[in-house]
Amino acid sequence: FNIHFNVLELNNLFIFVGVNPKSDSPIFNLKIKNLKHRYNTRINIYYVGNKVSYNYQYVHLGLCTSTLLKILYGKLPLCKIIDYFSNTLFFFSVFFNKID
Repeated sequence: FNIHFNVLELNNLFIFVGVNPKSDSPIFNLKIKNLKHRYNTRINIYYVGNKVSYNYQYVHLGLCTSTLLKILYGKLPLCKIIDYFSNTLFFFSVFFNKID
């Protein structure tokens, strides 16, 4: 996760897919935690994958690729939220391959 903090501040919706920033990239996790603390009402975090423990509030969407496909096809309420927010960042793990 080689991303500058200023770039993160420009975004208000984060979607993690199979990523655990707490263990994968502690510095990135700290940046997200600081953003969430500073702009709590403006920052929304969603997660697809095995349940993990973050240091901040997030919404768990599901466990596998079918959830991701529903997002891509616009079949989840989250899609309206993605349309509403101007800047959305997706973070994918190369290890995310759960198929149901």
